[in-house]
Amino acid sequence: MERTAECEILPEEFPTYDLSFKLILIGNSGVGKSCISLKATKNFFDSNLHSTIGFEFVTFNVKYKGKIIKLQIWDTCG
Repeated sequence: MERTAECEILPEEFPTYDLSFKLILIGNSGVGKSCISLKATKNFFDSNLHSTIGFEFVTFNVKYKGKIIKLQIWDTCG
């Protein structure tokens, strides 16, 4: 999702939402699943991330075209 004037990242604890999505990232070890998750949630890229053990997930809310969307990204191990 491109960050434009139509798109606003909201606090994780935002109380209501119109839509909810879960995105599960799968793939071989070291291909960049955690980097995608970090870039989407923090708009930050770190090429020296540790390998994920088990799974991790992050949740964030975004306001896009007037709708509040809750997105949960599951980052799996390779």
